Amino acid sequence: MRTLDLKLLRELRRHRVQIMSIALVMGCGTMTIMGLRTTLTSVRSARDEFFAEYRFADVFAHVERAPATMAPRLAAIPGVAAVETRIVRDVRLDVPGISEPAVGHMVSIPEERRPMINELQIRRGRWISPGSTDEVLISERFSENAKLGPGDSVYAVVNGRWQRLHIVGVAISPEFVVEVGGHAVFVDPSRFGIVWTGTDMMESAFDMKGAFNDVVVRLASGASEAAVIHDVDQLLAPWGGAPAFGRADQPAAQTLADEFSQLRANATVFPLFFLIVAAFLLNVVLSRLVASQRDEIAALKAFGYSGREIGFHYLGFGIAAVALGAALGVPAGIWMGAKFTNLYADYFRFPELRTAIDWNAAVMGVGISGGFALLGALSGVRRVARLTPAEALRPESPGKFRALLVEQLGFGRFVSPGARMVLRNLERRPFRTMSTVIGVSLAVALLASGQFPYDAMDRLMDVEFRLAQRFDVLAAFTDRRPSSAAAELARVPGVVSAEAFRSTGVRVKHAAASRNTSITGIEPGSTLFRLVDTEGREYRTPGDGCVLTAWLAAYLGVKAGDSVDVDLLEIGGTTRRVAIAGIYDPMMGQGIYMSRAALNRLLREQAAVSGTYLSVAPGRESDVITRLKEFPFVLLATSRAATVQRIEEQMRQSMTFVLTLIITSASIIAIGVVYNSARIALSERGRELASLRVLGFTTNEVAGMLYGEQAAVLLLAIPVGIGFGKAFSIALVRGFETERFHFPYVMTLSSQLFAVVIVIAAAVVAGLIVRGRIGRLDMVAALRTRE
Repeated sequence: MRTLDLKLLRELRRHRVQIMSIALVMGCGTMTIMGLRTTLTSVRSARDEFFAEYRFADVFAHVERAPATMAPRLAAIPGVAAVETRIVRDVRLDVPGISEPAVGHMVSIPEERRPMINELQIRRGRWISPGSTDEVLISERFSENAKLGPGDSVYAVVNGRWQRLHIVGVAISPEFVVEVGGHAVFVDPSRFGIVWTGTDMMESAFDMKGAFNDVVVRLASGASEAAVIHDVDQLLAPWGGAPAFGRADQPAAQTLADEFSQLRANATVFPLFFLIVAAFLLNVVLSRLVASQRDEIAALKAFGYSGREIGFHYLGFGIAAVALGAALGVPAGIWMGAKFTNLYADYFRFPELRTAIDWNAAVMGVGISGGFALLGALSGVRRVARLTPAEALRPESPGKFRALLVEQLGFGRFVSPGARMVLRNLERRPFRTMSTVIGVSLAVALLASGQFPYDAMDRLMDVEFRLAQRFDVLAAFTDRRPSSAAAELARVPGVVSAEAFRSTGVRVKHAAASRNTSITGIEPGSTLFRLVDTEGREYRTPGDGCVLTAWLAAYLGVKAGDSVDVDLLEIGGTTRRVAIAGIYDPMMGQGIYMSRAALNRLLREQAAVSGTYLSVAPGRESDVITRLKEFPFVLLATSRAATVQRIEEQMRQSMTFVLTLIITSASIIAIGVVYNSARIALSERGRELASLRVLGFTTNEVAGMLYGEQAAVLLLAIPVGIGFGKAFSIALVRGFETERFHFPYVMTLSSQLFAVVIVIAAAVVAGLIVRGRIGRLDMVAALRTRE
């Protein structure tokens, strides 16, 4: 082993705590990159395998009612490899043990099992029997949450009549890998589920003999999706067809894509904290190590070692930290990826969700971490290469004396000698002070911005469920009803007030842009459902015209005062022009809003409603919901309070692990930065501190000098860290934003205080570690002068 290698091993052993702290920070960066990208790779691989093996459709279309004779014409469209027509309807389910009505999204399937588009995987039980009129399969997530399985039965309101459905199997499908549906953005899996049953049963129950209302298409290799969609629209237009759409706009596929974009954003933003801090730490450690070993460097150069050799020797510190960081970060990244993948297993239903370790992410994580760390080491190495033996043998020139800023301002007499020493050391080493401030501030920023998802969700819950949705119960109808239906619900005992709403599906168009969405008509001056933006401002629906959500307006490229064309899908795609009276930016959902009377006029109908918002007397919610189940035309009756409770429970389950990880990582950063700063200050000022001990200062008084420096650094770092946290939170806002959710920038005072408390606690721990070293100062060795 070469002499320089032996020296490197001795130095690594001597500075093992500092190297370990740097390696931990780099390990956190590697873990974060690898863990999040492993999760992304695992879920994406499961999706791709599921979609391919179970023949997920490429094009989807829905019609009011089309004859079965259209199926061969659809199959003959150029580029179509396979087509299937189905009957799809939402029905109300009465689930045992659940007071609220549940919604079953019924989809017809062949009675004789055969290969089909959107193939089902039977998880438990069996396929329906040919000729059965009451056997069904249900989705796995609904089965687990509603505690239903093969052998159980549920009652459903099918076409206005109660019917008993016997569950014979539990299944999953690529079309419903995540169950998105119902009349709310947040879907309770115990109250919304997929129900598959035979085509004959659906035709008989909904009077659809020889007809269909839903189409799924598989494309041939190389086929143009846009061309096929155009041809499908042309064929189905006479039958009240809603415009067809591609896989990217299918709800489950879109939800997966949104999740992937959020994972990519997290895998980019959060590792930056660790990588930048590791670069700072290694730069400071190596720079001070070089400064403290000038005489050794001179001796090595005098013995013939080149600047390159000595430079690579000191670069070995960075390489050792990178190697140790990789040894810690890669296994931790595999563990983190497995944990995150398991969190998704309950939400996304795949045949199998395996943890697919992304070794490319491991290489990338180690490479990026190492690159940042070695970049931080370069300045120290350059100093080695520039030193000549004669220059290195001379001690560093003492810093030039200058009065402190407080002395220049005339406040010197108010500052104690101990405080002057602290301020002098900070002012005369501005680069080291600034690097420490930045390092600690990044720990504050990580904690503060790491709280952003929780703060944003709290804000969303407050705005959406306190300011916007002020009803107690939402009752949605099976189809449009006369306004007398809403008046009938208003007379239910326990209901204080009721406000009807009307909603309908549309395709909105402007220039070349178009989008499938819905128009919701609410009562003017509604108090139970209000349009509230991210800032809590309320918008009123105009007497004429409509209000667009900001996302939809940006997508279409319109502004207030413009007009849009809307195809009314409910009445065969008839087109109307609507003026835009205003644009507002909600946190949840996208669509068009107008007064109910204006929407009725747009549809050329008498006063019709799609549901009712109900205000209920305190303590009467369960009674009202039970009573609503007696109305056959009520598809869904859901409690706002129960919805809020379910969302909060889901948040607690999924976010506890994430918050623990953030606190641990930020604490590692804080301890690493503060400890290295204090440790370097101790080695640089050993002579000064030993002199104080000789003069009679106690260990605690000497330690107080270093603690004073760290306290000053914390005071500077905390506001800088809050600023960094705000910048990172804004970056996260853009990464988290989707079509369904618009998270505002939020950083609450409690999150800022939380970050400050954690960082101060980490600084205290680092201070206690350094305090032990101060007690072991060798005063004789420290006071010995160089010959």
